[in-house]
Amino acid sequence: MPPRLQSQFFDIVINNGYTGAMKVLQRASAVEEDGKFGDITRKAIQNLSNDSLAQAREDMLSREYKKQFPGYKTRVDSFREEER
Repeated sequence: MPPRLQSQFFDIVINNGYTGAMKVLQRASAVEEDGKFGDITRKAIQNLSNDSLAQAREDMLSREYKKQFPGYKTRVDSFREEER
């Protein structure tokens, strides 16, 4: 996994479990969401930006989640800032 994505991916794993995090990563990479890190996913994430991953993560979260954890958006945005 590219170093630029590791911190955000780890954060998603902590909050959504490995399979859920992998599906977010795959959604951001526009590959089949099977929750497994294989060759297709490995190749697809090579040019993936933190911003794209953050957007996929944000899209995944429901309104209820946003209400329960209002600080999540600040955390997601912090990864976008790291890339700039």
